[in-house]
Amino acid sequence: MNFLAKLIATVFFLGYIPLAPGTIGTLVGILVYLSIKNFNPLFYILFTLLFFIVSTWAAHQTERLLGETDPSQIIIDETASFLVTMFLIPCSIKIICAGFLLNRFFDITKIYPANLADKKVKGGWGIMLDDLVAGIYSCLVLHLLIYLFPLLKT
Repeated sequence: MNFLAKLIATVFFLGYIPLAPGTIGTLVGILVYLSIKNFNPLFYILFTLLFFIVSTWAAHQTERLLGETDPSQIIIDETASFLVTMFLIPCSIKIICAGFLLNRFFDITKIYPANLADKKVKGGWGIMLDDLVAGIYSCLVLHLLIYLFPLLKT
């Protein structure tokens, strides 16, 4: 079980790449998004929820295995966050790029309440919650941008 948790939390050990592991996790999120984007919204929600739950378990186990708080090798949180970012968002290269940039911005800046979750919540939930908030913020801003600039959809 430890190997499986580590495999999931590090996204097949991509989290061990020393250069920008969070960005790599988000790039994997794009691939996961592209593989499920055409399913109906209920499937998307259920998939993302299950993905988040399994990721939380894996992050918790891996954090304990590595003996660090929120180790940089755990990147499944960024992958899950991108799925939240793209909820009910039409797919285009411009929108995916905007979603990627927004997600990285909100993940790095940890605007309230993400900063609170990052500092106060421990274990797998602590690893995942700040990225969930980043995904929600990114999704809301992306919906607003698409509303204000409909050409983004093309």
